[in-house]
Amino acid sequence: MSWNRTVTCSHCLEEGHNRAKCPTREQKIEELRKEDSNHVRVERYDREQKRKKSRSCGYCGSSNKNSKSHNVRSCPEMKEHIEVEVDNNKIFRAIAYEHLKGTGLGTGALIKSTDYINKGYEAEPALGFVESIAWDKITDSGRYGWRMPSAIVVSMQKEDYYGRTKLLIAIPYHPDLCAGKDDSTERYEIVVPSERVDPPLGWFDVEDNTKEFRKEIRGRLRDEGHYYVTHRHEQLAAASAIPE
Repeated sequence: MSWNRTVTCSHCLEEGHNRAKCPTREQKIEELRKEDSNHVRVERYDREQKRKKSRSCGYCGSSNKNSKSHNVRSCPEMKEHIEVEVDNNKIFRAIAYEHLKGTGLGTGALIKSTDYINKGYEAEPALGFVESIAWDKITDSGRYGWRMPSAIVVSMQKEDYYGRTKLLIAIPYHPDLCAGKDDSTERYEIVVPSERVDPPLGWFDVEDNTKEFRKEIRGRLRDEGHYYVTHRHEQLAAASAIPE
C-alpha cells in the first residue's frame, strides 16, 4: 500500500492528500473571504501563503519570488556543485592511489611509530604492519582539506596505553591532496615498503555507496555555504585551466 493512500486531509477528510494540497480548500477559503475577509481561517490561510512565497532555498538563497520553487535537495546549484565535488574526488583518489604506491604504504608494509604511547604512558618507537587501507576515508573533504586523510590501518606488535593494537595513521603529505603545508608531523617511518595497493571495484569512479556518498557531500556543502563553495570551485577551475 502506498503512503498516499494512508494520508487523510484535515480539511475535507478525504484520503490521498494532505491539507496543504487539498483541491477544495482554496475554493472554500475564497468563498469564506467574500462573507468575512477577517475570518480567522482566511487570515491563517493568507499567512501560510505569504510564508510560502517568501520561503527561500536553504542553500542558494533563491526565493519563490525570483525562481522556481525548490529546496536544498532539488536545488539546481546544489546538484551542480555535487557533481563538481564528485569529479574532484575522482581526481583526488587517482592522485592518492599513485601516491600510496610511490611511498610504499601498501598492505603488508612495515612501519615504525616514532612516539608510540606504551602501557607506562611513555613515548617509544614501535613496529607494526599495515593491515588494511580504509578506502572510503580517502576522499577530498572539500571544505578545508588541511590534513591528509587518516586511512591506513596498522596492526601494532604491542598494546598501547589503552590496550589497543590498532593504529590509524594518515597518508603521507602530498601538495595536490592537502591545502595545508608539509609540517613534517607524521610520527612514523616506512621501514619495509609494499606495493599492495588494491582499492575496491568502483573506488576510482566514486561508486562506493554512491547514494550515501552524495548525501555526505550535500551535507558538507550546505555546512560550508553556497558563497564559499562557489568561490572555491572558481579557484579550482582557474588553477586547472589550460593556458592558451
